[in-house]
Amino acid sequence: MIENSPALVHVTICDTGVFWGNTADHKVYYRQGVNDDNPMGNSWKQVTSELHNLRQVSCGKRGVVVGRNTENRLVRRSE
Repeated sequence: MIENSPALVHVTICDTGVFWGNTADHKVYYRQGVNDDNPMGNSWKQVTSELHNLRQVSCGKRGVVVGRNTENRLVRRSE
């Protein structure tokens, strides 16, 4: 269990090992500091860029993150 986690309703993990998720009120977070020596990372970071206000978030290959926002538009970002 990761302590002090936001109340995530959707969670995904990229092939890079980074966790992403969103809350019921559409805030998006990712886990910072994830690496081979620290697979659980250090802390959660809220996203305020193009990937904010998402109903759902998903990860693809090479850290590509895709989401559906509250306007039902798809947004994409590369790590």
